[in-house]
Amino acid sequence: MDRFNHFKDNLLDAMGEKDCTQKQLAEYLCTTQQTVSRWIKGINEPDFDTLMVLCRYFDRSIGDMLGADRKTEADYELYRLKAEYRAKFPNDPEEAFLSTEELRELKEIERRERDRLEQEKLEKIRFYKNILGKDEAES
Repeated sequence: MDRFNHFKDNLLDAMGEKDCTQKQLAEYLCTTQQTVSRWIKGINEPDFDTLMVLCRYFDRSIGDMLGADRKTEADYELYRLKAEYRAKFPNDPEEAFLSTEELRELKEIERRERDRLEQEKLEKIRFYKNILGKDEAES
């Protein structure tokens, strides 16, 4: 089963749970009913920004909507083995194979990346507010 089938099935499930029609969803997303219909038929998928709005509307993760959150037997086996490892070696974190300096570097890289992504979000918010004529006082 490909990604489009996962998405269309998950979209239909979400719409059913929320008792939402194609027309209602299209109006909420400011798109056409035909666009929503094409998603449901598996012809195409929404762009990333629309997918984010869909996830928020249906209170689902992106992984859940795209079917990436579906676990395989290998996933469960890995989780089980990791839990067993942690129980057997509670003082041996998975990061034990990295030096202290490597750990510091890794954490610094992760922090910088989080900061960069947050800054990008803030810039996009300012951009859209500027385009839509909204000032800071309105938010």
